[in-house]
Amino acid sequence: MTPIVVMSGGGIKGATAAGRYAKDHDLILMHINYGQTAAAREISALESLAVTFPRARVMGIALPHLIQLRRSSTETVAQPGTRGAAGTTPKDASSTVSPAVLRGLMPMVLSAGVQGALSAGSQVVVVGLTRTGDATHLGLPGLASGADQRREFLHAYNIMLETALRPRPQVRLEAPLMELTYGEVMQLAFRFRVPLEKTWTCDGIGPQPCGQCDSCKARSRAFAEAALIDPATGPPVKTHVQGPGLVGASAAPAAPA
Repeated sequence: MTPIVVMSGGGIKGATAAGRYAKDHDLILMHINYGQTAAAREISALESLAVTFPRARVMGIALPHLIQLRRSSTETVAQPGTRGAAGTTPKDASSTVSPAVLRGLMPMVLSAGVQGALSAGSQVVVVGLTRTGDATHLGLPGLASGADQRREFLHAYNIMLETALRPRPQVRLEAPLMELTYGEVMQLAFRFRVPLEKTWTCDGIGPQPCGQCDSCKARSRAFAEAALIDPATGPPVKTHVQGPGLVGASAAPAAPA
């Protein structure tokens, strides 16, 4: 059985996408380091998640040229309301990091994911793209304007792969969560019994989520939308939830071409 590559930064969307395929497939949880501040913490989260799935392993890929570009454009901002003790440095305290997203980031990250999939013999690359909240962090600011072109982007990218990889075995991109809101993804995660307490969504390095960055705020809003308690910050909750917006979400993936 060929493995399925799930691209993830250790967050809820990637973990939920993995949960969708975990029962019937070998998984490769793929992390791309493009210079994000939380890269090491994301890898740690992925390693914790991998042991909870029946057949999963982690693959990490670093993109040095993007890391260099990111370092030149990322601004570190002190966490609001935090007062450092005498003698402390920004490294000692938790911080919120502005994303400083590189324009066109997603195609570059996906290309690395496809190369990883080819090296592992996989024919499917899964991304946790959802209906809302992805434009800024994926380097596709045009999506934030209200014109939803994600479906067109995925279609065009798959056509490009089909053309570029001939006559080699084909790799296709799938986005099983694309029609769901973040809150609906949260409900699906509970339905799949994804250990959300092991996920990492914060833009900072930890050890605890800052609660102030855009990613933390989006996670908080999603839990509120789903009427659920975040197990990473609150008391334990039941992990089997039926919710709206899940029709068709658990269908089996198409057979590799």
